[in-house]
Amino acid sequence: MRTIIVATACCLITSAALAQEDAARALLDAHEMDTGLPLSTETIEGWRIEEVCRPHLCHLHKRLTVTAPDGAAMVLVFAPSEVDGKPAVVGMRGRGWDDGKVPQAVRGRIAEFGNQR
Repeated sequence: MRTIIVATACCLITSAALAQEDAARALLDAHEMDTGLPLSTETIEGWRIEEVCRPHLCHLHKRLTVTAPDGAAMVLVFAPSEVDGKPAVVGMRGRGWDDGKVPQAVRGRIAEFGNQR
């Protein structure tokens, strides 16, 4: 009987994790398909950082697109955290991205964005 209960609990936890992953993937896909409204664009050490939101969802989701000088890009989708209301990364997708090449100033700007309300 314990085996059945444990197996059922594991299945439920796994299902919830997969559902959350699917929701994050769908959110990323929606942000990639909808160019949205550019809120700000800045360049730091040749890296372009663009903050974008969809007009009807600015209060819910914002996106940072970080583009390296060589064209590699990373899309980070933020939503308010349930804990403190600050933007938290709910999904990200990169193309030709190498974390080791991101300058500290760019990392700092991404962190600043995450600390905004």
